Amino acid sequence: MGLININNRSSVQIEMIDWERITDIVCDGELPDKDYEIGLILVDSEEMQKMNRRYRGHNSNTDVLTFGFDYDGTLEKTMPSLLLGDIIIDINQIDKQRGPISRKDELIEAFVHGLLHLMGYEHIRSQDKEVMEKAENRYLNIIRGAFNG
Repeated sequence: MGLININNRSSVQIEMIDWERITDIVCDGELPDKDYEIGLILVDSEEMQKMNRRYRGHNSNTDVLTFGFDYDGTLEKTMPSLLLGDIIIDINQIDKQRGPISRKDELIEAFVHGLLHLMGYEHIRSQDKEVMEKAENRYLNIIRGAFNG
């Protein structure tokens, strides 16, 4: 169980998504029996491009940025929950890349991708990308079953 703080700074009104349930599914699979705290920030492309340029040195848009807190376990006994980090999603980029799927489904996919980055998954090397894609597909299938079942 955990806490997710949501801040919609975009100009787009987002339909209701059960972010907490999605987060619980992924975090329970990756961090069983741990409480967590995550920030979700929805932004427009202009803000995302500024963040991408400032923090990654890329003057371009991207759909998701994650900023994880370095966690080494030393504070576990004194912290009530793990502060995993923030996930920033560009809602305009989501609309551009979603193709035939709904905005909601593309947002969920981007969010799960960001969650996995907070859990330490990466996709720079091809073998890491394969591991991350398998985890994404596994969790997306669980999420679809949980919401459609």
